[in-house]
Amino acid sequence: MKPATPACCGARQAECWSGHGPLRSASPLAERFFLGRPPLGSQCAAGACGASPEPNRLCLSVGDGSMKRIQIHPAACSGCRACMVACVVRHDGRFGTATSRIYVAKADAAGTDEPRVCRHCRRAPCVAACPTGALHRDEEQGVVRVRGAECTGCGACAQACPFGAVTLHPQAGTALICDLCDGDPACVKRCATGAIEYVGCP
Repeated sequence: MKPATPACCGARQAECWSGHGPLRSASPLAERFFLGRPPLGSQCAAGACGASPEPNRLCLSVGDGSMKRIQIHPAACSGCRACMVACVVRHDGRFGTATSRIYVAKADAAGTDEPRVCRHCRRAPCVAACPTGALHRDEEQGVVRVRGAECTGCGACAQACPFGAVTLHPQAGTALICDLCDGDPACVKRCATGAIEYVGCP
């Protein structure tokens, strides 16, 4: 069932729901837990729907302030994949891209590239879909994390994510999801074009 369009969104409905640009085809679970109820802790230009005024950012209040997020500027992405390499080096201590928590998607028809990374949704459909509780919210930092020992590799989280931001490890089969590098994202530091930023909410 398609959710009703908030009055402030109009033609930008997809950006309103995601706060981060157009959605891919969402699963019924994602529509139930995310699309049908816009994320809290954010504001749209008209102040009615709960969506960020900037299409590439969501806000989540954590502790005494707002959680910082990775903000994407698709038009600035060169498609070099340096962000993916930096992610693997940071988490796995080796070179490669297969286990990156950030993914650069290429739209062949348009000839463009766009990084995809976890939004750490306020009502995260991946967390709701996880049958074991392996995916959970770190209440102190606000990020969605994975308990590897509890992950069965069922893939429910990846199926539930409407942004394609959750994948499975090619060998271990466990969920791969951005953890913001504990507040110092390696992908942001490696991006030469400024397509990826680590920003706070106003």
